Amino acid sequence: MALDLASRNVRRFNGELWRTLASTLAIVGVVLALLPAVGDLEQRVGLPLLFALRGERPAPADAVILAINSESADALNLPEKPSQWSRDVHSRAVEYLRQAGAAAISFDIFFEEAKIEDANFAAAVEHANNVILSKKLVAGSQAQQSATPNLSQAAALNATFVLPREPVRVDGYWTFKSDDADLATLPVATLQVFARDLTIPLQQLAIGLEAALGNDLQAFPEERNSSQLTQVAKRLQRAFAAQPALLDRALAQVDSMQDRSPRQKQMLRALLRACAEPTDRFLNFYGPPRKVTTIGYDRVANATGALADPALFKGKAVFIGFLPTKWRDYDAIRDDYHTVYSQADGLRLSGVEIAATAFANLLDGSDIKPLAISHQMALFGLWGAFAATLASLLTMRRAAIWLALVSVLYLLWARHTFSVDFRWLPLLVPLIILSPLAFIAATLFKYRFAKRQREQVIQLARQFVPESVLNRPLDDAAPAGPETQLAYGVCLATDVKNYTQLSESLAPKVLADLMNDYFAMLNGIIEWHGGTIADMRGDALLALWAETESSIYLRRQACRAALALRDAIDGFNRRTDRPKLETRIGLHAGEVAIGTLGARGGHLEFRAVGDIVNTASRVEGLNKTLDTTLLATHEVVEAIDDIYVRPLGRFQLHGKSQALEIVELVANEIPKIPDEKHAEFATASNFFRQGNLNEAHTHFENLAQRWNTDGPTRLYTSLCQHRLSEGIRGDWDPTIVVDQK
Repeated sequence: MALDLASRNVRRFNGELWRTLASTLAIVGVVLALLPAVGDLEQRVGLPLLFALRGERPAPADAVILAINSESADALNLPEKPSQWSRDVHSRAVEYLRQAGAAAISFDIFFEEAKIEDANFAAAVEHANNVILSKKLVAGSQAQQSATPNLSQAAALNATFVLPREPVRVDGYWTFKSDDADLATLPVATLQVFARDLTIPLQQLAIGLEAALGNDLQAFPEERNSSQLTQVAKRLQRAFAAQPALLDRALAQVDSMQDRSPRQKQMLRALLRACAEPTDRFLNFYGPPRKVTTIGYDRVANATGALADPALFKGKAVFIGFLPTKWRDYDAIRDDYHTVYSQADGLRLSGVEIAATAFANLLDGSDIKPLAISHQMALFGLWGAFAATLASLLTMRRAAIWLALVSVLYLLWARHTFSVDFRWLPLLVPLIILSPLAFIAATLFKYRFAKRQREQVIQLARQFVPESVLNRPLDDAAPAGPETQLAYGVCLATDVKNYTQLSESLAPKVLADLMNDYFAMLNGIIEWHGGTIADMRGDALLALWAETESSIYLRRQACRAALALRDAIDGFNRRTDRPKLETRIGLHAGEVAIGTLGARGGHLEFRAVGDIVNTASRVEGLNKTLDTTLLATHEVVEAIDDIYVRPLGRFQLHGKSQALEIVELVANEIPKIPDEKHAEFATASNFFRQGNLNEAHTHFENLAQRWNTDGPTRLYTSLCQHRLSEGIRGDWDPTIVVDQK
């Protein structure tokens, strides 16, 4: 009966929690959809994540870029700055593209300054009758400066293409600039020239849409030119702004056309969508720089004749602009922009690549379409209520599993929708805010409920059970005490060079942050290779690999960990914004006692105890004498044949009665070609072991002249010289006695 009552209480509480939490998170979701800051965060974080999940798209088939940069300048034997080029170069390019059958030619460079070659260039532009020239934004104002008058008049259209600079990331563009008499921007102008043969069908379609619009367009002459298409587009733009539903009717009429090819229908749909709201569109990038088909400008503008295949340009929209490929290009002109595909080496998408991307998006209708605010409100509200339902009605373990599963499914759905339908579903609010919030809130409320239930049980039990009985489990619990066991282990000791001076020169907080980063790196590597941190104090660390008996695998893992530590510390020290932590490493293997040490019922610590701990520390200290970084005893590397080591000789370490064979760990694998210096060191070492000091000194001295950075070579050279000067008394002993720790 008591269990039934407790179960009913839990169900009643879960029901109340579900109703409260579901309604609260639904409201929170709706509110979040209305906050501009949330939308900005989704754009900064969620949108790049969707691009990363989707990956690159195939390059657009209808757009080609002619790249102007240092490579094309060198090939044409011209200055690096395009403004200093003769415009005869552009005349040749336009004439070649006209003959190749390019559908539209867009210049994303400016011609605001007159030159003597303008007459020839204007003639080529007018002859082509499909050239779009860019208008330049005047710095510090909204005014725009067109190309020179004769060039502007010769061009099919003149257009602007303004993009934000740092620190804003470019995610979109404008189709029309309302502050410039609704002038189409460069991508839309290119589309209008590209599809100008459809001027009459578009005009006829518009006339059939609505009587007022038809009367407005009846007076237009039936011409197939870019200017006429622009005028039709402006009237459609105003009509769609006044009646958004008109676009759907227009698209339906295009789909029903029997006398138009699929290609013509595609272009008509693109023209109609370009005229519709909104004027700000999100770019659907194809990939990193040079993803759009790119050809060097010198391939079409060469004075000796074009080198490119004309078929590459037939029926295509050709964009001509500056596209940097090297750092020196930035000295000529800066026309690169931060996007979701900005690369770590600093290379970013250029303005002409963004213009080509925008045009291709318009043509195939693939620009990214975010959810309307009303749809976001519905999505966030429903998701908040759903997440609260799972977290409230299920156990926390099951709730976590189901929330994770549903989140993964939503993420996959969002990726699919983004890739196939070009719909941008928000990620951060459902997955990062609402789901964790529902889980955390439900967990806290359930914890408080369970705690209150336990307190009520204890209060009830005290009426029937003596206090001593209630407390007996605590009173009888034996405190943990020291406990150790013997094992075979490999001990690794590290120490930072000149740490005392470093600690004196840094503020405590700075030093603490530095050492935290340092030890985090060391701990990760040691744990990855199966080791355990036995002690960590100040700048020193002691790690242990232990098993019941000796194991080659165990010793090999310790060696690989030591080599990985050495390489990671080298990388750590390459950072220029913090002090270097030059670290010495030593390894030794043998029997060890491991476990907890301390007083029973008092302070306990996990420790490793035994001679190998002290010896590993002494081997680490031997690095000071030899001016090395990573040393180990022969016991560590015995029978390991896939790690490259350099035997350094026999040493009696400070405070030790037995001499040890010491090796230097060099690399994770044996080189195919033996190292010449190491081979010569081994030869000299053999002479030293045999007591042939003259030969040893000769070899070490010759090696030191070519390898003056090697500490062991310098040590042996000095040692041979010293012992030769003293003379050998009695039997020869190659052991080197080390007096310092």
